[in-house]
Amino acid sequence: MSAKFTWKLSGPMFASNAVKGSARALKDLGMVGQKLVADQYYPGHGFRTGTLRRSVSYRVTGNKVTIESGGRDKSKAVNYSEKIERRFGMYKIAKEELEQKAPEIIENVMAGQFNGTSVKALSGFIR
Repeated sequence: MSAKFTWKLSGPMFASNAVKGSARALKDLGMVGQKLVADQYYPGHGFRTGTLRRSVSYRVTGNKVTIESGGRDKSKAVNYSEKIERRFGMYKIAKEELEQKAPEIIENVMAGQFNGTSVKALSGFIR
């Protein structure tokens, strides 16, 4: 099994890909999330050979972004990713940090497309 998190985005902006740029925003969120996880692997903190760090990838499906270790490579080399996640909580930390950065990432992608309507409101980040 691989360690992963899936983040489903909601709000009018992501409903049925209502906005052209929403696919780009999801891709950018995936790339940032992938980096947030991979950067947490270092010697003494889940990094020995680099295989697990290199296996971190993202996938966008509809309005969901999935970040996982071993997603592309189903080899036994990453079968320990869940154990590393339980010990260090890298995916949990990355998801929390991505939730903080997401409005800014989305706003950068969507700049100028909403005639002054708050991107935070359109993307469902206002609770």
